[in-house]
Amino acid sequence: MKNKLFYITNQHGFFLPYVLFIVSLTFIIVSTNIKIYNNEIQMMNHLTEQIKIETLLNMGRTKFTKDMMDNKNVTDTILYSFPSGDVQISYVPSENEHNKFFVYYQITTNQGFTFSLNDFIQLNTRLKTN
Repeated sequence: MKNKLFYITNQHGFFLPYVLFIVSLTFIIVSTNIKIYNNEIQMMNHLTEQIKIETLLNMGRTKFTKDMMDNKNVTDTILYSFPSGDVQISYVPSENEHNKFFVYYQITTNQGFTFSLNDFIQLNTRLKTN
């Protein structure tokens, strides 16, 4: 009876291509997973910077509206420095409405990411709290 599994009895190098195929497949899988992991790290860094930018925007907007409602001497450009970054606010009063301002935000985080936004702010002087 002839043996059907010839690679068990024949030892003339059949295992080398088989081992090379397995090693190359393993190398491809490992290198792909490393690249995916690096991409995930970059995405997480960008998402945390986006959260910082949104937080800085809200803190700057709140501080600006409080300063404007308190009638502090506010110039046309204000720079607020927070622990996670800086917010520069430039504003122009609206010509049509008394308590409405056109506001330009320039936000810079500690990591160097920048973001700019145009917005309108309507001040409500009736809700002034001390």
